[in-house]
Amino acid sequence: MKKLFCLLFFLIPLFVFVGCGERDYSVYVSQLRASLYEGESESFYIKAFPEVREYPLKADGFVGDKADFIVLKITFKSGEKQLINDLSAHFSTDKDYEASAPYKPDVESYVATVKVNELPDSERLTVTVTAGDKKENVELVKAKNGAVSADKALKAACAHKSEQLETLSKQNADFEIMIRLIAESGNYYYYVGITETEYTTALLIDDKGEIIAEKRIKNQ
Repeated sequence: MKKLFCLLFFLIPLFVFVGCGERDYSVYVSQLRASLYEGESESFYIKAFPEVREYPLKADGFVGDKADFIVLKITFKSGEKQLINDLSAHFSTDKDYEASAPYKPDVESYVATVKVNELPDSERLTVTVTAGDKKENVELVKAKNGAVSADKALKAACAHKSEQLETLSKQNADFEIMIRLIAESGNYYYYVGITETEYTTALLIDDKGEIIAEKRIKNQ
């Protein structure tokens, strides 16, 4: 469980969420990651996360202007070359995109965050990884995870924290909601974070929509 909560803070069009009772919390959603792609080649594992999020993404309780992004998490299968400096990724959706992917020690992977004009709507996504003199195409497939929808995950979070949300709303306090689909060891979960100006209430929700962990942390 501790490992999962560490993964929560790794960095689809926005659904209309009408959660807790009759209150509409869609205006508070600053990040929505509701699907993911996974694949591997001879040398790499890759997860790709299409999402709508504010830019820049910042846990501060304020919802900024949002845009479409694809986040790539690239891992060497052998565990070697963990400090290579020139790893990059290329893919195509509405057009060609290429980005560098620096190594992120907190997730033990190379991560590229790419602003795109449109999120992919196909079942497959091909990513070409270039690492030094190595170049490989990695075929990613959209995960059919069987988890509840992001809408239901939000409703579960809202119902669980209804008193907190109602208090924040009545006080006209600043807060935002971040929703991320995550995968770990073949299992799928949602992270739902209710972020105020100083603290975040982090909820971990299983694929059936049940709250299985909760933690309150200070924003960084």
